[in-house]
Amino acid sequence: NFYCYARGLRSILTQLLSNALVFQRNGQTPEVISVFITASKYGCNVQVHDHGIGISPALTEKIFTLFFRGSEKSQGAGMGLYIAREVTLKMGGTLSVQSSEQEGSVFSLWLPNQATKTGSSYPL
Repeated sequence: NFYCYARGLRSILTQLLSNALVFQRNGQTPEVISVFITASKYGCNVQVHDHGIGISPALTEKIFTLFFRGSEKSQGAGMGLYIAREVTLKMGGTLSVQSSEQEGSVFSLWLPNQATKTGSSYPL
C-alpha cells in the first residue's frame, strides 16, 4: 500500500489536471490527457502528460513562481503551480516539468510513502 496525505495529493493532481485542460491547443479534440502512476514501498510516481501548447524552455522553472502567469491572457492568478509545488515539498516530494512548445508537457510528481508516519495519512 502507498500512504500519503490525501488532501495534499488531491490538491496537486487537481491543479495539474486543470492546467492540462486549460492549456490545450485551440480546437484540439478530443482533449487527451494521460496519467501514469507507479508505486513502490518507497513512494509513488505520477506523470501527467498533455498534448497542449507546451511551455517555452525559458519559462519551465518560472511557472512554479508565485504569481507567475504564462501570458497576459492567462485567467488564473499565477498561484496554482506554486501551491502544488509547495504542497509537494511539504510532503517530502518533488514536482518537475518537461515540455516542448506546441507538443505538450509532462509533469512528474514523486511522493514518498508515508506508511511509517502517523497523522493524516490514508492508503490510496
